[in-house]
Amino acid sequence: MIEERRMNFENFRRTGELSDITVLVDDGEFKLHTFPLFTKSNYFKKAVELLSEQQQPDSHHHLTVKLDKFPGGKNVFSQMADFFYNIPITIDHSNIVVLRSAAYFVDCSTLATMLDNRINDILLVARSKHDLSIPLVLLEQSIEFAQLAKKSQTVGKCLQSIIDILLRIAGMNDSGGTRKLEYHSLLKLDHLLTKSDQEIIAQLPLDWLEDFIKLSIDSKLSMA
Repeated sequence: MIEERRMNFENFRRTGELSDITVLVDDGEFKLHTFPLFTKSNYFKKAVELLSEQQQPDSHHHLTVKLDKFPGGKNVFSQMADFFYNIPITIDHSNIVVLRSAAYFVDCSTLATMLDNRINDILLVARSKHDLSIPLVLLEQSIEFAQLAKKSQTVGKCLQSIIDILLRIAGMNDSGGTRKLEYHSLLKLDHLLTKSDQEIIAQLPLDWLEDFIKLSIDSKLSMA
């Protein structure tokens, strides 16, 4: 029964049959339905309510919503639309940041929670392997969607992951409760950072680097 219902939703998504709302993203046009958007996204819930209020009483006009500067453009929104219709979507290292930014854009808490859990798992693996490349690559992907990635806490999580990895490298070289990256640790760190990693760091926005310094101080991490 559940599978049959999902198939019905998928059919409506693919065909656009009985569509009562059109979503415009770049040059893409999506013939969708207010109900799945209304239930999964607070952004669309508010947009539909506002557009409905602006219509004349007893009017049954087709609604149109235009999304400007949507993260990832029409291709990512197509995935979001699938999610709204309970159609499984692919989530991997290459698209998790843009999907999380898109979920923040449309205020979809269900997808946001799913992606947050996946990001946490990815960063947990990075910490266990002392692999700085993983959070750095996620930060690199976040640059294009800087404001959304920061507001959704993706940037903060990656910066904290880097701090945690550095603390592990520093070990227990405590000095008044402060863990120091001493000379031998810095040599090890330089070895862990590939040329690609160093290029990513050079691209990071200044305010992210400032956040990193603040996190270092809060975590009592210092360079000897």
